Amino acid sequence: MKCHPAQHVLSELSAPFSSIAWVSGQGQILLARSPEGLDAGLLPMGIGAVTQYFPLKEGDVALLKDPAVGGPGRDRLALVQCVSAESDSRPSVWAATSLRLPGSAEFRLPPVPLRQKGDTNQMLLQALGDSRHLLETQLNLLDGAAARFRHEAFRDLWSRRGLQDIEQRAKERIRRRLEELPEGEVSFDLATGGEQIRLRLQNDGRALRFDFTGTSPGRRLFLPLAATSGLVRTTVREWLQWEMELDSACDHLIPLTVPNGCFLNAQTRDACSGCLVEAAAWLKTAVEGALHRWDRRQPRALTNYFDLWSELKFEGHPPEAVHLPSGSPAREGAEGTSFWQQRPDHGDCSVEDLERRLPVRVLRAVERPPSGHKARLNGGRGLLLQLEILAPGQIIHAASPSRWPAEKHQLPGDAPGVSLQRAGQDSRPAANEWIPLQAGDVLTLHSGSGGSLL
Repeated sequence: MKCHPAQHVLSELSAPFSSIAWVSGQGQILLARSPEGLDAGLLPMGIGAVTQYFPLKEGDVALLKDPAVGGPGRDRLALVQCVSAESDSRPSVWAATSLRLPGSAEFRLPPVPLRQKGDTNQMLLQALGDSRHLLETQLNLLDGAAARFRHEAFRDLWSRRGLQDIEQRAKERIRRRLEELPEGEVSFDLATGGEQIRLRLQNDGRALRFDFTGTSPGRRLFLPLAATSGLVRTTVREWLQWEMELDSACDHLIPLTVPNGCFLNAQTRDACSGCLVEAAAWLKTAVEGALHRWDRRQPRALTNYFDLWSELKFEGHPPEAVHLPSGSPAREGAEGTSFWQQRPDHGDCSVEDLERRLPVRVLRAVERPPSGHKARLNGGRGLLLQLEILAPGQIIHAASPSRWPAEKHQLPGDAPGVSLQRAGQDSRPAANEWIPLQAGDVLTLHSGSGGSLL
C-alpha cells in the first residue's frame, strides 16, 4: 500500500529531528519517531500534560523535563508546541521533540511556558547560559516544521475525516504484518536487582498482546506507563521490520496489560528517577528476548543480540559464514531438545559441512552448560562450537548490538563471543575486524543465552 499523503508530509517535516511526535487534540498519535524508544511514549504523554497545564494557543511552546509529566528526563528536555489550533472541521495538532543540553541532567525544571502569544520567556533562556543557542536552534526547526504543516495545500489532510482515514490505513497496514506471524503465545522471565519482568506474548490473529502481570514492584528502577508503551511498541516495530513510524493504530493492535505498582507503571514521583534509561534497557532486553524465542517458531531472518554471527576465510576456499543461534529453538514440541539434535530441521550450521569445506576439525559441538546467573537470564542455553585450525586463515565476528543494560550489569556468560587458544595462551579477539588464524589454533565460538519458558 502506498503511504498516505498526510503520513508522507509528516515524515518529510520530521526529517530534521532525531526524536519527534505529532498528536491530534483528540489524543491520536499521528506519528512518533524516536531512536531510543522512550520518547515514542513520553513525548505524546508530554503533549497531553501540556494541554492540561497551560492554555497554549497556536505557535505557543512549553518546555518539559520531568518524565512524570511527559518529559524525557535525565539529560534531555522536551519542547511541546501547539502547531495548529482547533477549528470546526479540524482538531488541534501538537508536536513535541526532545533535545540534550550541556548540564541539563542537573536541571530541576517543572513544566514551564517558553513562549506564549509571541513572547519568549527570556529569564528561562538566560538561566540556560551558553546552552540557550542550542535550544533556540531546535525551536527554530520546530517553528519551521509547524509553518510548513499549516500550509494551505495541506489543510485538507488534517480534517477530522482525513485523520480517521490515516488511522484506518495504519491499522490495515499493521494487521497485514501481524497476519504473517504464527498464532500462539510464549513467556519470558527476566530478573535484576529488586525487579522482575514476567512477560507473556500472545498473538490471537487480531492483535499482538503483551501481558506483564506478575512483574514485581520496583525498588530502584522506574518507568512511567507511557515510556513502557512507547518502548514496547518501537521494539516490536524494529522486530517486524516495518519502515513506518509509530501511530495510534499501535494502541489498538499492540495492547499492554501492566499491573499497578510495578516499576513499569511507576507512581508520578518515582518516575523522575535517574535510572530511567537503565530501566528502559532491561525492559527492551525482556521484550526482545520474548520476540526472539517466539521468532524461532518460523523461518525469519532476525539478527538477534544473543546470536553469534561470524565468517571464516582460508586460502583456496570460499568464505564460510557460521551462525550460531542462541538457546534451543522455541519450536512447538521442541523445548528442552538439543539444538544439535534438531540440526537437520534447522539448517543454520552443519558440523559435517564445516569439516568438508574448510581446513578445520570439530572438537566440540554442544549446548553450553547453564551459566548459573539465575538473577540475569535463566534457561535457553547458548551453543558452543570448538574448532582446531588446520591451515592459516582469518575470522571476523560481529559485535552484539548495543541493546544491553549498562556495562556493570553485563554477564560475559550471557553474551555471544569468540575465544582463541594459541600456544597455551587464551585471548578474546576483537569484534568487527579480521583476526589471523594459524595452524594448531583452537577456536571457540559460542552464542548467548536465550530466554526461559515459564
